[in-house]
Amino acid sequence: MNSANLNLIDIIKVLMKKFKFIAIFTFITIVAGYIFAKVQKKEYTSKVVFIVKTPKTFDRSFIFQKEDYYNIDYFAD
Repeated sequence: MNSANLNLIDIIKVLMKKFKFIAIFTFITIVAGYIFAKVQKKEYTSKVVFIVKTPKTFDRSFIFQKEDYYNIDYFAD
């Protein structure tokens, strides 16, 4: 089985041979991205979720307790 011996010089030579293709492809994708960004409808959205909890619920002794405890968590959306 032949293993490919790759070194930096060979990689640079291959990239230089394909430079024209790489440059044209890069230019086309930049132009397509610019056109897409200009044609897209401007839409700005945001959402905030506040979760209000008592500090007691974050206490280590509360998290690892053995008995049941009825807790009411308040949250908003």
